[in-house]
Amino acid sequence: MGYYFCLIEDVTFGKLFIGIYGVLATYFSSVMIRLMLTLAPVVCTIAAIAINELFEKVGSSVRTSMILKKWDPSDLEDLDNLDSSKPSTPSKQKPTTDKKPAQKSKSAED
Repeated sequence: MGYYFCLIEDVTFGKLFIGIYGVLATYFSSVMIRLMLTLAPVVCTIAAIAINELFEKVGSSVRTSMILKKWDPSDLEDLDNLDSSKPSTPSKQKPTTDKKPAQKSKSAED
């Protein structure tokens, strides 16, 4: 996901450098295990870019929803009061029916 934000979305020279560095470090660390040390810093940097982009998108979404809905923290207290004053749910009983018992036919009695 970090590679996506580095190489596709809002490309700058810094992000391009980190993206290319990440691709090359991944390739060379897969070729020789000792080069795994060169991969660790770029993986941390690319993960930080991905987390930053996600937090920015979530934060802007939350900010927008709070502004549009005029959210007020006292609304939470009202919700707590609603939960405590909620009536208990009625028990589900089977409806009674007034059916007459089945009568035996006269031919069965003979």
